[in-house]
Amino acid sequence: MINANFATNQLVINRFVMKIFYRALLTASCFMLACCLFSCKNDKGDVSQQTLILGKWNLQQQHLVLLIDGVKTVDTVFNADAATNTYAYLVFNTNGTDSSRSVYNPGTLNLETHAPGASRASSIGTYSIANSIINGTFGASGWYSFATGSTGAATQESEVYQITLLSVSNLDLQEQLSFTVTNNGTHTYQETSEFYYTK
Repeated sequence: MINANFATNQLVINRFVMKIFYRALLTASCFMLACCLFSCKNDKGDVSQQTLILGKWNLQQQHLVLLIDGVKTVDTVFNADAATNTYAYLVFNTNGTDSSRSVYNPGTLNLETHAPGASRASSIGTYSIANSIINGTFGASGWYSFATGSTGAATQESEVYQITLLSVSNLDLQEQLSFTVTNNGTHTYQETSEFYYTK
């Protein structure tokens, strides 16, 4: 009789342990499934940026701020102007290539003493997007950059393009550019351009 009770108790204990094991396994499986779904959801965010960015974007405005050795020396805005044929555009293709073109004609505008005369620029490159950062040989053609207009040879230290707004009809990019210029000493330039595009 004692052996029968012991066997019954052992069976009850085994069932209880197995129930706990199966519940723990089910809980762990649900947790892993939730983690996978959350991870896939984040990946779709980048995919939608890759899709939304495709096509031709027309630059409406470029806001440029320049710090030289930590001191703000320029804070100016350039606008598209049909009357003076001042325009810029950027094209993102499905194959990961991009191109841009800009034409700047100041006309009678008195922007800044640093502002250039009439100029043209174009670029062709490749791009990819990760966490709202555009990587590759990408280069947005704005209307002005001190890295190309500085006195003395500029040595580029870093350049980052970040998407700050992307919708079906609007694309806002921020470019952070740091470089040094050696001219009467070595000077550190920090240039921030905000580009506002529409389709």
